[in-house]
Amino acid sequence: MPLVYVFAAMKSEARPLEQMLARQAGLSSATRVTEGKIGNNEIALFLTGIGPRRAGECAEAALGSISPLAPQLGARPDAALVIGTCGSLSASLPEGTIVTYLSCLSTDPSQRPLTCSARLNACVGKLLESKGLDREQVIGITSARAATRLDQKLALAQSGATVIDMESYKIVAGANQAQVPVLVLRVVSDSLDRKMPDFNRALKPAGDFDGLKALRIAVGSPLRTLRMIAASRRAIRHLEIVLEVILPAACLVSINGP
Repeated sequence: MPLVYVFAAMKSEARPLEQMLARQAGLSSATRVTEGKIGNNEIALFLTGIGPRRAGECAEAALGSISPLAPQLGARPDAALVIGTCGSLSASLPEGTIVTYLSCLSTDPSQRPLTCSARLNACVGKLLESKGLDREQVIGITSARAATRLDQKLALAQSGATVIDMESYKIVAGANQAQVPVLVLRVVSDSLDRKMPDFNRALKPAGDFDGLKALRIAVGSPLRTLRMIAASRRAIRHLEIVLEVILPAACLVSINGP
């Protein structure tokens, strides 16, 4: 049976897929990986955690020569998919826009641009179009810091990217290294003009968030926090619709080439 690895950073982003898997027989779950079947595809869902460092560690564990996270899988995946929400760096990509990445950049200047699977992009595009769902093909950029202000977003847009996230680059890099076709599929939750609490003040030196500090920042900006949470929930509802369309599809793994 074809095997698809799916990566999500946060529990909220993974929940739609977890619910899909829970409706199927044969669901099993470990600390950071959940397995099940959707349509004719076997799915392994990995929860990476937030930020490039955690995403890189998860990708290495899942896509390296030995997979300590999912030793029971014992097989090379046929495709990899990164799912979740993202922030917009362009007024042309409002909240709720479905995007797939053509390529992925990093804010680390030492990292080269990475490409995603053209065949997966085409497959997903046709599936969504068949259901009347629009999507935009974009260049994404992965940052260790959240872009919470307009000037920060506009500065990142100078790279040529039109959306930002905090995990995709490392996962795409791991998939490319393992020669596994990969695609990033996200929904815009933060529009270009959205004002957000400055959660960067809660970042630890290693790149993780200090939960207590993040809570204090959220409480200190209650209206911005509530609006951000509401927008994220709306985006995840869009993501759920998209996943219901694409994950059972045969073309997701019927791939010969990049």
